[in-house]
Amino acid sequence: MAKKIGFLFNGQGTQYPGMGWDFYNHFNDAKHLYDTFLDPNIKNLCFHGPRQELNKTQHAQVAIFMTSYVIATLLKNTR
Repeated sequence: MAKKIGFLFNGQGTQYPGMGWDFYNHFNDAKHLYDTFLDPNIKNLCFHGPRQELNKTQHAQVAIFMTSYVIATLLKNTR
């Protein structure tokens, strides 16, 4: 029987400038996902802020989801 794996993603309030930056710089898959699927403005907010813009719901939820998706994808690909 195949194992099933579930992921729990963080919610709004866990965002911070710099989130995802290390993954982007160290993993080609992460760089591709951020560059392909994320609006350059949101990517810039994820990596550099400012915090007050990143904290806005319309930015925070996208940024948190994308960073969580990148991490889940990297974990999945290391199996």
